[in-house]
Order: sequence, then C-alpha cells, then structure tokens
Amino acid sequence: MKNHRGYFPECNSYVCEGCPRGATCKFAERPGVGAAPEESAPARRERRMCLVFIAGALSGPEVQYLENVARMAQVWRKLVEAGYACVCPAADLLLGLVSPFGWPASMYKKQSMELLRRCDVVFVTNPDDVTPGVAAEIAEAERLRIPVAYSVAALNEVERVLASG
Repeated sequence: MKNHRGYFPECNSYVCEGCPRGATCKFAERPGVGAAPEESAPARRERRMCLVFIAGALSGPEVQYLENVARMAQVWRKLVEAGYACVCPAADLLLGLVSPFGWPASMYKKQSMELLRRCDVVFVTNPDDVTPGVAAEIAEAERLRIPVAYSVAALNEVERVLASG
C-alpha cells in the first residue's frame, strides 16, 4: 500500500489511494488524518506502552529466512528504542533452536496468531511485500478490530488514539 492518508477509527483501518477495496471503500475519497506530533521515547515510557505485533515476511529458504529474521529484529529494536513494547514472531527462531526435533510451521503460525490477538496494534514492516502469512495476520487483526499500521507515523497516530481512550 502506498500514499497512506491516515488512521480512521470509524473503519479501524488505514486508507490509501491504492486501497485494495477500491471504489467500495467508503473512506477512499475522505481526506486523511495528519500524523500525530512526535513524542519522545521517555515520555511514552511514562504511561502504559502500546503492545505492537510486528508483521513481516519470515518464511523462505534458509538464507532468506535468516535475512527476514534479521530485518524484523532491526524493526523490533527501532520500535523498542522509540518506546513501544513489541511482540516479534522472528524470536520464535530461538524456540526452534532449543527444540530437539524442531516445530512444524503450523505450530509457529498458531503461536504467532495467539500473540497477535493480545496486541493493541499490528505494525506491517513492508507494506509493498505482503506475503500470505502477513496477509493472514492483517486479516485476523481486521477481524478482531485491531488497528493495522503501515508506517511509524501511522503507528504513532494509533497509539495516540488508543491513549486518548
């Protein structure tokens, strides 16, 4: 998705010029909400932190998988440094390393979806590369009315809306 216009609490989503719902999206023509003013990480830490699920491509051949884990871990670190509490499914790699027989992919997906259900917001690391797994996470978030953010500015706006009650 590109050219995001902002967060719309009425439909619990972000709408952009390339909205996949196209003409059927009732907010497609509505001007967007501006990004919230930047707040310092220490100020965020003084109140309850928003719990963010990091959604990004993970699966693939071994080398690609490890590159994806590294990319998600970098996003994770940046969001934590910005004052967010995060759930990063890439950390499941460690569970696989200590398991004598490994886990089937279905177990990782089940674990990941359960963690997503407990989060306040889903952050999509690369909106231009939504894999089937990320699409399933977005769909689950939308089903549960958990906001989905596609940029840090949008994440800041979701946090502001959630903090305001």
